[in-house]
Amino acid sequence: MSVMGIIPFGNLFISGLASTFNATNALIFGGLSCILASIIFYNMLPKIENLLHPIYVSKGILDE
Repeated sequence: MSVMGIIPFGNLFISGLASTFNATNALIFGGLSCILASIIFYNMLPKIENLLHPIYVSKGILDE
């Protein structure tokens, strides 16, 4: 639900970039932003796993 709620703001931001620059540069910026965010998320996965593992064990979803 949070993704669906934030989509209009992303559309507004990219359309503002497209009107200031051109549409091609706005799409390139959006694509590079997605790639950068995925790299940051990938690097944070071990920390997220360490935080979630005890919760999953306590709920019986995972074994020790």
